[in-house]
Amino acid sequence: VGFLPKSADRRSLIRRIRKVSQGELFYPSLQTAVVQSDSLTPRQLEVLGLLAEGLPNKRICQVLDLTEHTVKTHLKAIFVHLGVHNRTECVAKARAIGLI
Repeated sequence: VGFLPKSADRRSLIRRIRKVSQGELFYPSLQTAVVQSDSLTPRQLEVLGLLAEGLPNKRICQVLDLTEHTVKTHLKAIFVHLGVHNRTECVAKARAIGLI
C-alpha cells in the first residue's frame, strides 16, 4: 500500500514496489508518522479508536470515564504526533499508517 508521485524516477518506482511487496507502507508525506507510530500511549490509541468510530468528545469521555479536558489533551497530543489539524485528517492518516 503506498503512493508514488508521477515524477518519481524508474529506480524509485522499482525500489518502492519491492518495499511495498514486503509489507511496508510508503506515503512520502506520512513517513515521519510511520516511524513514530509506536509512541502513542495505550490511552491515546483508545481515544483514537473512538474518534475513528465518529464519537464526539463528550461521548468519548463517557466511554473512557475521563474528563472532557483530558480527552482534548489526548486529542491534541495525537494531532501533534500525526502532524494533522482536524479530526477527519487525523482518522484518515491513522488509517493510512495502520494505527486503526
